[in-house]
Amino acid sequence: MVKIGVMSGIEAHLFKIAFNTFKEKTICDSAEFIMNIQNLTIECLECS
Repeated sequence: MVKIGVMSGIEAHLFKIAFNTFKEKTICDSAEFIMNIQNLTIECLECS
């Protein structure tokens, strides 16, 4: 499982394509790609 923040700048669909491309004919060939997009959490340092 991969956790990616919404503000990470990562193109999630391209990341999945890359994973599926480079896993072929390796020990990870049967691995499943699970992506969890994390929401942004903001907290004020003065008032919490």
